[in-house]
Amino acid sequence: MPKPRVLVVEDEPDLRDYLRELLASTYEVLTAADGQAALEVLSREAPVDLITTDSMMPRLSGTELIAKLKADPARAGVPVLMLTARADDAHRRAALTVGVDDYLTKPFAPAELLARVQVLLARHDVRRQFAALTGDAPDEPATAATPATPAAPETEVAETATEVLAPPSGAAEQLLQWQALVAGHLADEQFGPAELAGLLHLSERTLYRRLGELAGLTPAAWLRELRLNQARQLLEAGGFGTVAAVAQAVGFATAKHFSNLYAERFGRRPSDYRATGE
Repeated sequence: MPKPRVLVVEDEPDLRDYLRELLASTYEVLTAADGQAALEVLSREAPVDLITTDSMMPRLSGTELIAKLKADPARAGVPVLMLTARADDAHRRAALTVGVDDYLTKPFAPAELLARVQVLLARHDVRRQFAALTGDAPDEPATAATPATPAAPETEVAETATEVLAPPSGAAEQLLQWQALVAGHLADEQFGPAELAGLLHLSERTLYRRLGELAGLTPAAWLRELRLNQARQLLEAGGFGTVAAVAQAVGFATAKHFSNLYAERFGRRPSDYRATGE
């Protein structure tokens, strides 16, 4: 089986070489010195499976590159990981608005980068599998006349789908709208897929399909992703004295379970942010 192909876009030569060496054992790596060079590489090379890009670059910045990619149906589905020295809310929102799939603040640990890349590739694979499903019912509100159907197990997802999949038009905007609605419920550990479906006025079956298409995640996995990302923002901002306090703030019952999930997702433990009391 061929290795997944990753395009590294970075204007700093030493970091570009470091990223290439870090990824080369697992992935086929292409490189570009800025966003404009990345577009040139993409125009002459076979499709890539993932792009990592610096934020601030000459000629074409990371944000501008992502905007161009998401506007191109042939490349809109390629997951993008942005590497940035800026972690402020305004910069994060700007990146999310143009459709970045994840961001990583410099400096970062090698395990952290590898974990992000692995998760994004797996999620993209799930999205392609959802696209291969046929015969789904149209979108419908969950009402008394049409009770919510339990979410289909992940084993029902089709096993093969080779086409490049672009998320549906407006996917980023739809997910941001849903995320805004859900934000106030994340601290409630009892808020799960059924409650999410009710909040969004969808049947659980429709919610399962829509999130698979939009984000490559099941409802339970999407909620976990939102909780972990909210935890990351809290940890990066500081102000929480213990890991247990962060876990409780984002709806996890125990600090240990939260810490294990966080390390699996981001490649570093919450205690690495100098929180105490894990």
